[in-house]
Amino acid sequence: MRLTDSTGKLVFDEQEESSKLQICDFGFGDHQLIVGYNRCYPTTISGLRFRPGRPIHLTVQLNKCPPDVWGGRSCSVYFRVHEPGGPKIGGASVSLGTNSSPDVTDSFGRVESILPAGTSAIAMLSKKGYVSERISIHCTQSEDIDREVILIPVPN
Repeated sequence: MRLTDSTGKLVFDEQEESSKLQICDFGFGDHQLIVGYNRCYPTTISGLRFRPGRPIHLTVQLNKCPPDVWGGRSCSVYFRVHEPGGPKIGGASVSLGTNSSPDVTDSFGRVESILPAGTSAIAMLSKKGYVSERISIHCTQSEDIDREVILIPVPN
């Protein structure tokens, strides 16, 4: 947990394993508490002010971090699929040529996959009524790969 004053000066910084914590000595003015700052999904509480005789009681619940699937061994590949001019394409099939079943884009045309470090793949994107696309992807080490893909409607 980390507490800073209104100027950003660090007032309190401690790794705490227990579920309860007391910070009993900080100055006047607005303060900001960051819970879980070295984790995923940190929570920030702003506008904390010291008032003598009036303790502040907060309850913070942190989300669990997803398993660390990257860890220097793979890349996160994110596709955003849409038509020319912008309409998103949900339900498009996205395959990286692995033995696993293809992923499917959500209603916003998004899908995420994983590609092992030091490998390449040809991503196949398809949906009935659209011309399929092939995209070459290479994962060097550990990186986020973000690709926008435009699928062209098949002419009638």
